[in-house]
Amino acid sequence: MLQGWHRGEKAIQRQLQYDGVMAHGYTWIEGEMPEQHRTFHTTRLPFIPITTLDGSGRPWSCILAGSSGKPGFVSSPNWDRLDMNVRVWEGDPFKENVKSFRDGKMLMAGIGIEFSTRRRNKFAGHVFELRQIDDTYQLKMVVNQAIG
Repeated sequence: MLQGWHRGEKAIQRQLQYDGVMAHGYTWIEGEMPEQHRTFHTTRLPFIPITTLDGSGRPWSCILAGSSGKPGFVSSPNWDRLDMNVRVWEGDPFKENVKSFRDGKMLMAGIGIEFSTRRRNKFAGHVFELRQIDDTYQLKMVVNQAIG
């Protein structure tokens, strides 16, 4: 569970004059996914924008989706897990960033977006298992931060 905002987040909030309103906003972030988040990610989304870090620690964003382009490429075997079977196209930063997958851990954050309802659920954690077969990846992620 978060113990407060890091100094970079505090600086941005201060600059945008949201530091008073958001001072305790970190308490809204849960250490696990509620059932409705799990259902949302596994049944409603044809893609998920995510961010991973490259070998120098710089963040890169991409969009993960299943081979069919339809919902169902994500599963959630329990409250702190998202497993994904995704297709990644040439030139996508994810392909390069998985080379930094060391010691069984790669940081990853994402946001599920349903445009028709404007619903958004964010998650963050780390990939602990990753397998590549041609242009598809099977990844298993522990989620330790979730907010709707």
